Amino acid sequence: MNPVQANILGNLTKTISVDSSDIDTILAKYFISHYYEAKDFNIYTIAEKCNVSRSSIRRYCQRIGFENFLNLKKAMIENNSKGDIVTDSAYRKNLTSEILAIIRELDNRMNTDEVGKISKRIKSCSNFYILAENTENNVSKEFQIELARCGKIVFPITTKTQFLKIKENFQKTDLIFSISVTGKYAEKIGDYVHSCPSKSILITCNRLKEFTNKFTYVYFMSHVDQTANAQIYREFGVPYFLAILANNYRNLFLNPIDK
Repeated sequence: MNPVQANILGNLTKTISVDSSDIDTILAKYFISHYYEAKDFNIYTIAEKCNVSRSSIRRYCQRIGFENFLNLKKAMIENNSKGDIVTDSAYRKNLTSEILAIIRELDNRMNTDEVGKISKRIKSCSNFYILAENTENNVSKEFQIELARCGKIVFPITTKTQFLKIKENFQKTDLIFSISVTGKYAEKIGDYVHSCPSKSILITCNRLKEFTNKFTYVYFMSHVDQTANAQIYREFGVPYFLAILANNYRNLFLNPIDK
């Protein structure tokens, strides 16, 4: 599944609640159930079938990150791959091989004192912000919990709008920790981060050289560009990276309550 498709489905899924009469739930269920029929979408038909107004559909599209209904429809049409058919045994073999390769390389790349330096930057900053779109932010939840256990408060920012809203509040002593597996979010937000007085860190699989001009510290998860393998890095590489970092932070700065 490509990152855009994962983001669309992730945003739709998050709006589903147990309240079957909730408009967001009704629309999310419709869009998910008819995802591969997006080319036939018509806002009038959807409004009638879901018993909601067209304006409700437009507002819902905006809530999940799209300017309007047509933009959501276009994104769904362009990102509607059902994936290749792979036998269970072949899938297990390939997945195991890919995961082991990722972990081995990350283990080598993180076997330096740089991990401790990142931990110290997090510890010493006045305010610690994690800047990541919803998919990456969800992956970082356990990391946020581990830092909270050590007494470090994390401020998650998942949208460009949120970032710009508080942009003027950033200080020199703050730290912006960006996770952008494919690098697309980093490209979108990089100039704004660069204009802030705060130090910044970027974790990515995209070896775009210009990132080093926009972020104070850039950590590439591989020696080669891995944007084509973004999904597996998001699911296994990023959690591994953050788990190592969290353990290092915990070892260096135990919460006084735990002592």
